[in-house]
Amino acid sequence: MKRTNTQKITFALLYSISTVLAADSAFAVSENYPVVQREKHGGFEVAPIAIDGLKARDQFETEHFRVSYKKEEAALTLDRISGIVAEKKKADAEKPPTSDEARVTPRDEETLKLLAANVLYHAEKARAFFVDVLKSEEVKKMEQIVVRLDLTNRYSQFERFTNDNYQPQFNNALSIEGGTPFKPKPGLNPWGREMWFRPRKEIPIGELLAQMPEDPANAQLRQARQTLYPMQIDLVIRDTLYAIFQGRLTTPSFIDSVTRQTGTLILMEGAFQVLKVVNRFLIPQKFYLDTALVPEIVYHEFSHLALSDSMKPDVSTPVNEGMADFFAASIGGSPKLAKKIKEFSTAVGKNGKKRQFFQIEYESLGKAQSDFVLGLLWGLREKLGETYATQVVFGARKFLNTKDSDIRDGLVRALLRSCDTSCESPLRDRMVIHQFLQDRGL
Repeated sequence: MKRTNTQKITFALLYSISTVLAADSAFAVSENYPVVQREKHGGFEVAPIAIDGLKARDQFETEHFRVSYKKEEAALTLDRISGIVAEKKKADAEKPPTSDEARVTPRDEETLKLLAANVLYHAEKARAFFVDVLKSEEVKKMEQIVVRLDLTNRYSQFERFTNDNYQPQFNNALSIEGGTPFKPKPGLNPWGREMWFRPRKEIPIGELLAQMPEDPANAQLRQARQTLYPMQIDLVIRDTLYAIFQGRLTTPSFIDSVTRQTGTLILMEGAFQVLKVVNRFLIPQKFYLDTALVPEIVYHEFSHLALSDSMKPDVSTPVNEGMADFFAASIGGSPKLAKKIKEFSTAVGKNGKKRQFFQIEYESLGKAQSDFVLGLLWGLREKLGETYATQVVFGARKFLNTKDSDIRDGLVRALLRSCDTSCESPLRDRMVIHQFLQDRGL
């Protein structure tokens, strides 16, 4: 059949439109979603921002990350979010949650959407830092990372997920390496690197204190006593020896001096005990942490994966955690991590501005949550300059490993060795690094 000119033009237009639509579906798109954004003063706001590179407008997946719910493999979509909320309502109606289950913060559609968008946006931001700023070829070639929300299972190197009823996890996050099942089973396949974010659960502070070897306030009081008491006792001993030498042990002035010094010790101890009680009223009465909504925690977990070519994220050590903290702080542009974000966390957070002096207990007691390494590396950043120091610290990973790299020897050597290849003037800058580390007790 012979077409008229009008039919030919109409056909051509329809063909062009269908081609454009097909092309649009094949390429990444951008969509605005609410995410947690830091403000200049350190606070935060939840505001819409464009997430680029989405595989579909209603799907939380890019070329680099796939956000999934719990153990599901498919990317989370807006339809699936609606389904998750409906399923939870139905399950609660059939079997009301126990008092312990009720502590887990319920997820409505807006919250789940915020969780998914937030981890995706900040994971992309973290990846861009390692690729664009640090020029990491390893991160650039990294496979798509699965990001799991509200997963309570522990990690098993043999099967990836432990049994659902085995010590469910809340209020934390985890990065895992890729692996292969120990025993092949139907549906049990090899897995790649992943980031897991646990559900938020409100836990009374009394329950947490009961599980600890001792009250943290006791350790702080003991450290204060160890600093102040020897000074006061030394003063009493010196005055007593001097009085013996002068023959003034029975004089009113000496007795008055000893009485005042003894009274000072008693007042100090009384003040410590009062502070211990007051501390109970000042600290939050409930602990919770929604890790997927704290930008620095997302940066921290991705940093573990970015460092995993040398430092595997399988053991928590001061060096491993401190390195990830440093890059999280660098990505966020602030040494204060998880601060001023009480809507999502009552955790204390970390502060890299602290000028702590090295103590052996950071190694012997395995204080992985100490911010000593963060403060040490952030201080080095201030000495060498932002870009320069970040390159040196990133290069140091090549001379470190997770299980036996300590602060006093391993981290110090790694930084100095990294300077040999990363510093413009290795001899001069090694001296700067060496002096800085000495000033911090290393």
